[in-house]
Amino acid sequence: MMSRLLVLTVFVLGLLAATAPQAQVAHKAPDASAQGGRIIYAVGDPGHAGALYGHEHTWLRAQSKSALELIDALGNDGPKPSITVKVDDEGRSTFLLSNAALATAAELRTMTHSGIPLDERILVRVRGVLLGIPAGYLWPWPGQDLRNRVNEWRGVDFHFWIPDRRYPEISPISYAGFRPKERGRGEPARDAYIVQVRGLQPIKLGEPGYISPEQGLRNSTSIAGIASYSFKNEEFGLVRFWNHDWPYPQPEPFTFYRHVEGSDPQVHLRCTPPHEKPPFPGCAGEIHFAGDDVGFFIHFPRDELPNWRQMVLAVRELFDAWRTAG
Repeated sequence: MMSRLLVLTVFVLGLLAATAPQAQVAHKAPDASAQGGRIIYAVGDPGHAGALYGHEHTWLRAQSKSALELIDALGNDGPKPSITVKVDDEGRSTFLLSNAALATAAELRTMTHSGIPLDERILVRVRGVLLGIPAGYLWPWPGQDLRNRVNEWRGVDFHFWIPDRRYPEISPISYAGFRPKERGRGEPARDAYIVQVRGLQPIKLGEPGYISPEQGLRNSTSIAGIASYSFKNEEFGLVRFWNHDWPYPQPEPFTFYRHVEGSDPQVHLRCTPPHEKPPFPGCAGEIHFAGDDVGFFIHFPRDELPNWRQMVLAVRELFDAWRTAG
């Protein structure tokens, strides 16, 4: 028996309600039925690795597994392209996207999920210092409730690209690792990566309850005693240290680094050791600029450790720029 097709034309906003429960489609290539410059898009169910969408002989891999993710891939910061949905007798849905939809998917992202321009400044006051921070930097992206007001925070969590210090054009909770591909951009350059910062705040050394990197170092070496540790100056300006009296058969869980005695900023980092092979090896730890009274936690790729100074200076300079703007 010939399959009966039900054709529904919807807009992207309507697609959310109309098709999210039906996103169970086998992959299907464009064919001669794609008339009027339309492109067939087959959305996979959660059991599939993804879906394909194409135009003529150009094929792109999409990470969409549902209608919800299809909407996210297209973004909500541009014109809403029309989408035709076909549902056959077996309950499978095929999406027909106009050429405008494919063009929209390739555009640079300019807004957050909630419709806030990525370059719109969100006002934040941290320990009495007013900052104006472009929404794209913030982790997670801000909601509408943070606009047009001064938000009182204990610290600022954000992420940014090195080396150009721009905000990522991708939701901070939608990727893993340090080199995500952004919509409308090519693969990141070999020297480009994202730095993650938590708890940025203006704070002085010795304030009650604050653990500086120097204090953190003393705490971490206090059980075994400093005499149990060896220190080696590295050529990139940090000191690696390790417990030469380590009492266990397995190696230490981290490779540790600290600042050179008496230098600024203070640094206390823990890095994935060479014998560990996780998907995204990294370094993380505390930084404090005593001369500027600024402290924060930082996380970055392990192979970029020699460039640590470039990263922490970028954080300080972003803080200064936001304070001026605020």
